[in-house]
Amino acid sequence: MNDRENILSLITEGQRLLPLGGNMFDGYNGDHQAEFLSWRFQTIAALEEIGPAGKRLIDGIESDDNAKYLLTTSVQNILGALKGALVFIDRQITKTSVVMRSSEINTAWSPLRAVLENSFSFSNIKEIVGLAGIDLVGLAHLQQPKSSKGQLMAVLDSTLGALSEDKKRQFISIVTEEIIRRQPNVVDLLKDYLSRLGWSIRDGKIIPIEIFDPSDLPELPEESRLDLVKATQRLRDGDLSGAISSACGAVDAATSKIYRQNNLGDPGAASFQERVSNSIKSHGVLIHLDTDLQALGWDVTEIKPFKENLVKSLNQASYVMQTLRSNMGDVHGSKPILKPLVFDSLKWAALILRILT
Repeated sequence: MNDRENILSLITEGQRLLPLGGNMFDGYNGDHQAEFLSWRFQTIAALEEIGPAGKRLIDGIESDDNAKYLLTTSVQNILGALKGALVFIDRQITKTSVVMRSSEINTAWSPLRAVLENSFSFSNIKEIVGLAGIDLVGLAHLQQPKSSKGQLMAVLDSTLGALSEDKKRQFISIVTEEIIRRQPNVVDLLKDYLSRLGWSIRDGKIIPIEIFDPSDLPELPEESRLDLVKATQRLRDGDLSGAISSACGAVDAATSKIYRQNNLGDPGAASFQERVSNSIKSHGVLIHLDTDLQALGWDVTEIKPFKENLVKSLNQASYVMQTLRSNMGDVHGSKPILKPLVFDSLKWAALILRILT
């Protein structure tokens, strides 16, 4: 069962438990408490599997003082988190299902080529490309010591160029898997090479880094677009400090405009987190969200915990962004843990801007 199927199964179970929940006046339902605790445990385990986004949803669940008891409000809160996770997974599926075009395949080949040539022996390169679908008969004339690795790679370049797009995709996929399987120590280097070109590795596959959909740009606040694009460029160039600074700058531009329009005072006197929170409240976002979710057929009893979790998530995200911006200047050298945090911060910035639009 994959992540999406697991989340759907847990939503179904939650909907079964919902009418069994007790209330604050009569107390929780002890007859089905064990089933509830099992469901809650499975939910938290499932949310942990989807990474940082799941962690924020778990925080929302665990912030509820009554979350460990079978109450209607507890079930509603957890169902809201599960539905939020489903939205996140569906977006990830959409983005990772992008089919590589021929020009993109050629771009992805360059980093793979560099790693193959510098990290593998002549014979190992031939073995890997053979497993990836290259006819080794056509490479039989290339033998050491007469031929160099450079000559082998040049022949592979022209051979790859003659393949169909489907065969190229298969070749790139298998070569990536073999590199990771045989030399796990070069994965970080390969990821670094690929990230500069807009790609990453997930589950052994090369996928596009989609921080935000470019078609969404015209719908975001005009004053924020340039900074958001700049943040993306800086992240791909490895400038983490510059990326987080530009991402926060994009949000700053939007919140400053809302502060002026709604007479909220001096935005410079408030922290980044406070500006985001105040802007969301004054912009009427949550009121519109109520209407939109009801129009989609959501149960009114599910909307409140969903909104509460959303607000908590945005508040936590803006705190992380604010803290990273304040302390990123103290970072020296390579800090791998910061890359996913900065990447997520750019996603959060795009989400905050979308909500403030």
